[in-house]
Amino acid sequence: MAFEHSHASHCESGVMSAMLRHHGLPISEAMAFGLSAALSFAYIPLIRINGLPLVAYRMPPKSIIKGLQKPLGLKMRFETFRNPEAGTRRLDELLTAGQLVGMQTSVFWLPYMPEDLRFHFNAHNVLAFGRDVASGDYHLSDPVFESPVRCPAGALQKARFARGVLAPRGLLYYATGKPSAPDWSQEIPKALKKTTRIMLDAPLPIIGVRGIRRLANAVEALAAKGDPAQTKMFVGQVVRMQEEIGTGGAGFVSFTPRSCRKPPNCSPGHSSMNWRKRWSTSATNGANSPSQPPA
Repeated sequence: MAFEHSHASHCESGVMSAMLRHHGLPISEAMAFGLSAALSFAYIPLIRINGLPLVAYRMPPKSIIKGLQKPLGLKMRFETFRNPEAGTRRLDELLTAGQLVGMQTSVFWLPYMPEDLRFHFNAHNVLAFGRDVASGDYHLSDPVFESPVRCPAGALQKARFARGVLAPRGLLYYATGKPSAPDWSQEIPKALKKTTRIMLDAPLPIIGVRGIRRLANAVEALAAKGDPAQTKMFVGQVVRMQEEIGTGGAGFVSFTPRSCRKPPNCSPGHSSMNWRKRWSTSATNGANSPSQPPA
């Protein structure tokens, strides 16, 4: 299969950018992230990752994949499996048919990952674009790596069927049709307004701006507990989730400004950067989101 790998900041947005480019619609990783309205925030103490509260800086897994379908007219198929062997057979069938296949995996069981980066996180997305006949290894495009990688069949099966929070259940996904270029002047403002609603108007106090405040209160309360080791673990978890998982540090430092740049053929009245500034101001002041994009 003729496939061009590209290095990306994060897995799901990088996978979708590569998949869209492969099917004839070249868009950047940042645009894939922005167009799917994936920027968010959640602090969920009830869900634990490595024994510590979940802190998320984006919408849940698969939100980017599914969020791009409507604006791009992209038809996709998703398949999960109860039986690991059936999941492996289906992957082989799709690759034999020349299909580029997305997969959800566990970081911990991917042997090409450096050991100090392996941990039990089950929502890492990669693309499969071939298999070596001699060794049986799969050719993978992992967006967080600069070059394509190889993965033994047994290890990939283990990564696809890992158990725990966000268990992949062997998830495969692939395009069943060609994407089409959207009307940027319509789709970009829609994505921006959706993101604004999520950040400012979410009904749950653990989501969006209110979730950020709740996490800040939790950090302030750590000192009163008198447990320096637990404090380091908690703060370390926040930083790790921000910098290593799902559009965290890159999301707020450089990713978002790039995804919010004025899209092609977008009228000045819908300047996405102006909309972003108003959202930022509203978030800082704790005000409600503006009901209309800037005129």
